[in-house]
Amino acid sequence: MHEILPAMRKLWLASLLCVACSRAAPATPIVSSVEFSGVESVDERVLRDGIATAESPKFLGIWDGVAFEYELYDEELLRKDLERIERAYRAAGYYEAKVSAARIVRTGHRVRVEIDVQEGAPVKLRSLNFQGLDRVPLEVSADILRQAELRVGRVLSEKDYDQTKGTILTVLGDHGYAFAQVRGTAEVDIARHSAAVKFEVVPGKVARFGKVRIVGLSQIPADPVLDTLAIREGETYSQSDLEDARTALVNLGVFRSVELQQDTSGPASRAVPITVRVEESALRTLRLGGGARLDVLELSGGLKTGWEHRNLFGGLRYFTAEMSPRAVLYPTRIADEFNSPSRILLQNKIRAELHQPSFLEGRTTGNISGTVNVFPLLYPNSTADDPVVGFVEVAGSAGLVRPFYHHHIQLGASYHQSTNYPFDYAALTLGDSPDSQSEELNPLRISYPRVNASLDFRDDALDPKSGVLARASVERATHLLGDLRDWRIQPEIRTYVKISKTVTFATRTTLGLLFPSDYGHTLVNSGTLSDGAIAQDQQKLVFRAFYSGGPNSNRGYPFRSVGPHGVLTFLSPSSGSCQRAECLQPLGGLTLWEASLEVRHPVYGQIRGVTFLDASDVTRSEFHFRDNALHLSFGGGLRYPTPVGPLRLDVGYRLPWLNELQATDPREGDPGDIFGLPVALHFGLGQAF
Repeated sequence: MHEILPAMRKLWLASLLCVACSRAAPATPIVSSVEFSGVESVDERVLRDGIATAESPKFLGIWDGVAFEYELYDEELLRKDLERIERAYRAAGYYEAKVSAARIVRTGHRVRVEIDVQEGAPVKLRSLNFQGLDRVPLEVSADILRQAELRVGRVLSEKDYDQTKGTILTVLGDHGYAFAQVRGTAEVDIARHSAAVKFEVVPGKVARFGKVRIVGLSQIPADPVLDTLAIREGETYSQSDLEDARTALVNLGVFRSVELQQDTSGPASRAVPITVRVEESALRTLRLGGGARLDVLELSGGLKTGWEHRNLFGGLRYFTAEMSPRAVLYPTRIADEFNSPSRILLQNKIRAELHQPSFLEGRTTGNISGTVNVFPLLYPNSTADDPVVGFVEVAGSAGLVRPFYHHHIQLGASYHQSTNYPFDYAALTLGDSPDSQSEELNPLRISYPRVNASLDFRDDALDPKSGVLARASVERATHLLGDLRDWRIQPEIRTYVKISKTVTFATRTTLGLLFPSDYGHTLVNSGTLSDGAIAQDQQKLVFRAFYSGGPNSNRGYPFRSVGPHGVLTFLSPSSGSCQRAECLQPLGGLTLWEASLEVRHPVYGQIRGVTFLDASDVTRSEFHFRDNALHLSFGGGLRYPTPVGPLRLDVGYRLPWLNELQATDPREGDPGDIFGLPVALHFGLGQAF
């Protein structure tokens, strides 16, 4: 009874709030719902989006007139909407479709509109004829026929007709025919439900690029812009090269707008002059912001300040520097019980980067970066009485990156060097802190070249709805300026398929393979190693091993909690024999796999939802995959769009089957509960993948 009363009070307050926010019903009848019948061949959502008569939005799917305006019923507007629906059907190839308002049901002051559609038989394409393709090379005409959206035997829609006409011009333009013209005709026989389509193609002569002018530059020099443009007077004309050039200029990040104008008014000259009109954006920016973090590791908050210059010393050199001081309220975090903070851990990160476009050649970018990062090494099972080890990481990198194939392919090579200095975090702690065993650790140098490649055909990098992204990286850590040797390989593929206009099905699969030459022994057997040798081996794993679990990984598990667990000697050297869950921390592993399935769907207004199924595993050995440790988790989340990507909240539930090892082997760790439930909560910015 004591538990029910507070819930009833909350429900009562929520009801009062809804009443307070409700709107008085207007004198005009209100549209309570709009229902369709007979719609089979056209997406009903497309029809709803194309008409003005709409049902009144309902708060939480229950109350209309609460927090939202009513939708009013207008008989004349409905009549025009019926005509719009018929036009939409004709555009889709259904010329005999009949649409009527079958019923207008009035219930008090509300109206339910029932729209009946009789689609009729569709008009199908009987014949498709291209005239004039004999004037172009065989490979050009083959490309047109292969890419044409229209197909004999299919329903003839205006969309496919227009797209086929555009495809002809695009393919001809990509092969140098800048002055091509296309005329199309469609003869529709409604009685026979068939149509004949003919395109007359006049390709003209193969053209070349004429003079290239850039208009709108004031602070930015012209030479690096021309180098990035990579279009030269006298070269064979290509429409795709123009699009590629525009993308390259936009990616420089120094222009508010980029417009490429081509002059095709002189076919006799066979030259196409190009005018590039640009509008420069602010070249210097000072940023100041802040943020907070609450997850299974920490509750923290801090500032972020930065400065950037997009034309440093001329030449379009992009320089940015930022600093991010933070304070961690330790050991407060998301857990089964709330722990009030007993001390404050201070941390900071300073980073600077310099990018040089047109390095060596027009489309290659050179980059160099440096970072100083001071941070504590935190784990979910740490308690208020545990010591905290920190690191001062000094890192730098230099590399080259170049796009190919209209910026869909990107190849890069870089060299990375870092040194991690361990220390007792009591030096950066406000409040009492137990002494750590940081003297068991040595400064660790890591040196490796990296080669990475990506294939990106997504429609949107921030919030993709269709396409594919495949990428892979290979690293080779060496003893040249380094203290360890290994190979580290990680391929990944993501796919996105639009199930409907508003629903997307997304998948992600990744592998991680680590082949160490002189470390990693403690994952299998520490043998007779001293505490110092064990601690140093575990230190190398901290920076090179694979981990799974967290907001961008397996969302039913806390950060890094999937995989091998054990006692970290440099945190608790005296408890080496302890195998209880509270003594064990993530160690990382040598082999990783992760797989995710996700359905993204609308919830209300701009708010979207996701339903996901994640699985993953991390093992102690090289190239070792298990079939009895899938770590399956199921859950859902919400997304709200922002200019820099969607804000998101995910809740993952750990499924009890196909995960026998975690239930029987304490070395697999205990992910813990939240208020007694086997779930994990994750907040973030951007899609999980």
